[in-house]
Amino acid sequence: MRASAKQGRTEAQLELVQAYYRGDGVDRDLELAYLWLKVAQPSVGKDNAETVANGAAILEKMLAPEVAQTVRTRAGNCRAGGSRILCD
Repeated sequence: MRASAKQGRTEAQLELVQAYYRGDGVDRDLELAYLWLKVAQPSVGKDNAETVANGAAILEKMLAPEVAQTVRTRAGNCRAGGSRILCD
């Protein structure tokens, strides 16, 4: 799933968000859930944009403000990697 997410597949990115949020097959990590949600957000399409924005707002509130800002910056850097997502 992570490999597909890094290749820019939005569905895989959103599945990774859920996995990190729930601790499904990985350690629960709200920072990584938020990171991948912010990476996926620009490409979710109109039908899912509001749901993803709401999820991002919820996750952001669960993090300390300075952590959320760092993750947002990191997500922007990940997307700047081109066709391959460079988040690790």
